[in-house]
Parts: sequence; structure tokens; C-alpha cells
Amino acid sequence: MVSATMDEYCSMPDNKTVDIKIIGSTFNQAGERYYVQMDPNFVRNKLLYEPLPGIDQGIVNYNSTYQGRPSEEAAICIARLTADATKKFQDLPPENQTTYFNSLFKEIAKKLPVRYERLTTDGNFQYVYSSGSNNPNIEFEVRVNLTDSKQKENSVPGVNRLLASNRKVIYGVNIKILLSH
Repeated sequence: MVSATMDEYCSMPDNKTVDIKIIGSTFNQAGERYYVQMDPNFVRNKLLYEPLPGIDQGIVNYNSTYQGRPSEEAAICIARLTADATKKFQDLPPENQTTYFNSLFKEIAKKLPVRYERLTTDGNFQYVYSSGSNNPNIEFEVRVNLTDSKQKENSVPGVNRLLASNRKVIYGVNIKILLSH
């Protein structure tokens, strides 16, 4: 939901038209039904402070349709666990570390949004010391694989852009893009 007080998402360029920026992941699944709900007081007369005519209370419905698109870009990212998350990971028995990474990938997939099946790792990780810290952080590769343009279940384009703008996708993990194809 976008609040009307958020200037970067809502503006009135000519005092007659309301522009609302929709983020790229808003309508991300084909064949789904989405709605936009608007309060009748969303736009009011500046002098009289009354709702403008033409904006009625209610809901506007949209149905998304599948449109085949070319394969999306792939991305190779580096994820670094925070000190607390690294400690938690180190305390896990080896057989639970794979489960930890699977859960982490599922959470990343929900937050981006990107299909879980597109996320892979080479299974290796390394310890990295941040400047001024004696405690290492775990760093590992996350690959967001290309989409298949024939699949209807692909998520929205722009994973690289989403990763770049949401560096801290989930609590305890920082992600940065190293390379994209």
C-alpha cells in the first residue's frame, strides 16, 4: 500500500491530475485478480477541503493476463550474514545448515518476489572480516537464474533493480549484486 503522504509515490504535477507510482512487483502473477481501493477523501478541494467530484468510495478491480516475455536477466549476488546470523549458523549441527540455507532462500524468494526455483547457490561459503571487527561474517553466492519465457509462473522483471534498491532483503542478511548477465 502506498500512503498519500509519500511524495516519491504520489504527486499532482498540474494540480488536476494525481500520479501514483506503482512499484514493479505490484501485479506480479498472471491470471490473478488485483484491486485498488481509494478513499473518497483521497483528493480534496484545496480551498473548501471537500472531496472532489468523480472519486467515489469503492474498489477498482484488475485482472492480470499472461504475456510471454523474453527471458529476464540473471544475477549473481553475494549475501553476507550479519554477526548474529553467522553465530546462529555456526551453532547449528552440519545436518541443519542445509535446512537453514533452504529457509533463507525461501524467505528471499518471498521478499523479492522471485520464484524459489530460480534461486541457487554453489553450496560454498566463506568467512569475511568486516573492518574493525574481530568476528567473521559468513558470505555466500546467490544466483538468480534466468526465467523461461514459456512459463506462466515467472515473477516480475527487474530482479537486479529490486536487489539494488533492497539491499537488506531479510533481517540478518545483506545482499549486493556482483554481476548480472
